[in-house]
Amino acid sequence: MLTEEELRARRDAARERHQERLQQGDVGSTSGTEGAVQLSAQQIQESEKEAEAAKNEIEFVAFARVFSGQIKPGDEIFVLGPKYDPSVSAANLEAGDFPEDCHGSVGTVSGVYMLLGRDLENLEAGFAGNIVGISGLSEQVLKSATLSSSPWMPPFVELVHSTYPILRVAVEPFRSSDLGALARGLQLLNQADAHVEVIVSEAGEHLLVTAGEVHLQRCVLDLTEAYAKCEVTVSEPIVPFRETIVPVPETDMVNEAIEGENKPKETTTEEEEETDSVELETPNKQSSCTLRALPLPEDFTKLLQDNHLILKTASDHSNLSAKAKKDLADLREKLVETIKNSESSELTTEMLDRIISFGPKRCGPNVLINMTEGLKVGS
Repeated sequence: MLTEEELRARRDAARERHQERLQQGDVGSTSGTEGAVQLSAQQIQESEKEAEAAKNEIEFVAFARVFSGQIKPGDEIFVLGPKYDPSVSAANLEAGDFPEDCHGSVGTVSGVYMLLGRDLENLEAGFAGNIVGISGLSEQVLKSATLSSSPWMPPFVELVHSTYPILRVAVEPFRSSDLGALARGLQLLNQADAHVEVIVSEAGEHLLVTAGEVHLQRCVLDLTEAYAKCEVTVSEPIVPFRETIVPVPETDMVNEAIEGENKPKETTTEEEEETDSVELETPNKQSSCTLRALPLPEDFTKLLQDNHLILKTASDHSNLSAKAKKDLADLREKLVETIKNSESSELTTEMLDRIISFGPKRCGPNVLINMTEGLKVGS
């Protein structure tokens, strides 16, 4: 998809070619352009105005709380994303330099409002402790951000929601000419709904991930009527199936101890040996594979979840920067320390060098360990 700058450059080039044809007097010539429609400069300007009006038609109002100081219309403030690191990028932002990966920018507050249900009341300023609405930052804020007058402010952590989007569909415009409108509409929907994820697949499909069927219906309705304003085609939904291993519960759903017949039977050592692993053979019976599933310590999985970006970067060993290698080494030291402090006797520090992959998607809290004797696999 072309960016706004590329579209503007193409329109300017088309306008210049049209002016050249007017000067040469061959506007009426149809050589090589049979069936083409010639747009005048006024029509091109009108189409630009319509595109700009559609872009500015929707204005988002951010829901925010003032923790210190005050905020008022016209303030120029730093907008810091959840991944912003002041120790790395604060000096650049203070000097007016904004690298692409700094996760920080500067925005101007256009309005501060008191939220009264569906109505908004303009305020001269919002003071510490107030919950206010802020406009003018839709270009800088995607989901959540920290606003500060200083770039040295550590950002607040990203909002944690109780639900997770799991229903995935592919959306495409009914008319191919509406592809740009659909892309802009999905971007607006992604900003407006905190429980929505918008992904562009490797095949170029626009994927919409929602929390459920009702949520999907609401999102499609908003997309067609408010944000994209075009007809869309939605594929059949795909819901991923996930499962994990947890300890046997000691209490039931009403927090009462499980006793009597409902209490899980304790297996003997022989039964454990029978159900401890699963052995699979290849169709030609030449090779066999034994799988064994064990629960990981809670601190271990939490450490992997908190550093999923490092694991995702480390999946490509051939192109690791010096910083990525250092982050990976620090993560390994933390994992070793976690294993040493864990009460689990199954997981050892030697197993870290035998890890083949993380999952799901090569950056999750599950690990696949190769315990084949004589075969060394670098982690």
